[in-house]
Amino acid sequence: MEYPDLTYYENGDDKIEISKLLKQLNLYEFYEEIDKKFNKQHELSNCEECNEKFKGIEDQESELLELCKRVCNFILDNGNNNYFCNGKSCNNSCSHMRFRLYDHVTKNNKSTDNIKNFYEALKFISKKAIVKWKNCSLENFNMRKNEFDNFKYLYEFLFTYKDISHKISPELYPNAPLYCKHIKNFFRFYNTIKDSCPPQEQSQYCITIKMLRTNFINHDEINNICNKCNYEKTPCKEGTDVSSDIPCLKDKGNESTTQISEDDPNNNIIINILFKVLIYLVPILTTFTILYKVNRFPI
Repeated sequence: MEYPDLTYYENGDDKIEISKLLKQLNLYEFYEEIDKKFNKQHELSNCEECNEKFKGIEDQESELLELCKRVCNFILDNGNNNYFCNGKSCNNSCSHMRFRLYDHVTKNNKSTDNIKNFYEALKFISKKAIVKWKNCSLENFNMRKNEFDNFKYLYEFLFTYKDISHKISPELYPNAPLYCKHIKNFFRFYNTIKDSCPPQEQSQYCITIKMLRTNFINHDEINNICNKCNYEKTPCKEGTDVSSDIPCLKDKGNESTTQISEDDPNNNIIINILFKVLIYLVPILTTFTILYKVNRFPI
């Protein structure tokens, strides 16, 4: 499965070049690594639960059965223990793995029953690897495909932004214009989905949208991006209050950019805050429903 897919880009505006560049970031390097693990072609006898759960399925769902067997092998292989770990110390491998797996599961599978069977099989199989499952349960997101895709794009942007935020000064990085274009495309995408959540909705997806907006505005990160990338704020076609929301961005023209030192301590403020909130968000992903309620959301 291609990554990053960047399907939310409106046109081919350096999309291929940007995709190649993003693949060098930690998150997408992890995706490449975990895909290789999921694609190993050896079968263990302890994976019969996959066959049981998928008896009588339609032929087009056979890919899901094969994926179940390969992920079963992955779970039961003691050499993969390090992936079942969460938090900053292990680079959030569990959280990244959940997103990548659900992306694979839902790519060509429309049947919610078959997706449910897939995750029930993994849960049963994981009784043989209870410590791994306790640390990192590969639970079903139970999300519609389009909603999950939007959630995935939000998640990936937040995790990759902490890497690319230091690389958008053209005085320091020759690829800065491509990173800047990626941010500009994402801000436009954000504006297409920002109103998809009711005001009081507390799903993981909606919490992430609110967190993105609040932190980027409260910590002046948008102005930081505009200064480094030589952009200016502009309303999106969906309508944007540029003073109180994440705006669309456009080129200033030939004006000079504001150079910001690579060692500027202010550059780390938004990154640290976003990372802390993401760490808070990650445990929520272990639930079986996206309607998990939270009492307070630390900003």
